[in-house]
Amino acid sequence: MAANAGSMSQYWKRFDLQQLQRELDATATQLANRQDESEQSRKKLIDQSREFKKNTPEDVRKQVAPLLKSFQGEIDALSKRSKEAETAFLNVYKKLIDVPDPTPALELCVQLQVKLQRMHDVETENSKLRETLEDYNREFTEVKNQGETHTHMNTDIYAHTYTCLTL
Repeated sequence: MAANAGSMSQYWKRFDLQQLQRELDATATQLANRQDESEQSRKKLIDQSREFKKNTPEDVRKQVAPLLKSFQGEIDALSKRSKEAETAFLNVYKKLIDVPDPTPALELCVQLQVKLQRMHDVETENSKLRETLEDYNREFTEVKNQGETHTHMNTDIYAHTYTCLTL
């Protein structure tokens, strides 16, 4: 798990979410400006088309009409595609612009995992030390019992020696 959190942390550092958010913000601003410019250009083009129809003889208008309709169809298709792309961009932008950067949380996770591993190591060492202490306590009890047995034997020897001497 530590490797995963560590690699995720490194990935998000390289990804640089804050820089991406700044870039998306700048792009959204440019997009809004271009939309305004496009709307003004479209209105101007409509006015020019009206003027063309007013000031051009009918036979020329009939000759040019299929070409103008083709251009209008292509412009409408491009406008539709542009709006769809802009809408998709703005949907992604809205979701990403306020997302908090996970890097600090992931770095904290890595630090906590390191501490957890150290804690586990200390618990393992503590368990081994307890086992060693139990072994030493058993040995001490055995030595103490041997010492008491030795003391009783000495007492018995002194008692027998005293009894033998007094006889």
